[in-house]
Amino acid sequence: MKAEAEIEVKILEVDLTALHARLIELHAHLEFSGEMHAIFFDDVDGSIRAAGDALRLRREGDQAVLAFKRRLRKDTAKVMDEKETSIGCFETMRKILSGLGYVEIAETRKQREEFLLPETGAKILIDDYHGALKCVPPFVEIEAPTEEAVHASALLLGFSPGQCLNWDTRDLAAHYQVKM
Repeated sequence: MKAEAEIEVKILEVDLTALHARLIELHAHLEFSGEMHAIFFDDVDGSIRAAGDALRLRREGDQAVLAFKRRLRKDTAKVMDEKETSIGCFETMRKILSGLGYVEIAETRKQREEFLLPETGAKILIDDYHGALKCVPPFVEIEAPTEEAVHASALLLGFSPGQCLNWDTRDLAAHYQVKM
């Protein structure tokens, strides 16, 4: 089980060729490349989403992961208390959550590349949605153990503090005028 604060920012409409070249220069290591399929759940009252929290079931390549994220704050970065655990079967967990009364409120599919930036310990995620969010251009997410490491990583990659957005998936969808 993974339990920790998730601290991240999103950076939109990046030059992927330049970003990949910079990642090579910085000796970043590719840790994952593949498809991710996520389903977000809420209770019948909508209280999870209303609080800014998330209950997510996600298939990450060959693995299935269940996560609950509670929003801690959203100022210069999005900071969530994240509880995450690997599970045996995506479809079985989907049925369990539905059987417990949770309802599916959103579904996303994306291609992801995940790099580890050794200098800061940050994860550099390049996401390219398909399906309902296919109109969203590929973007970068920087996730690190501290806010300082998130912003230091952004600077190393050539991004300004003004490009670092504290957005979640709903904010991203709203920006590109996609209903979720």
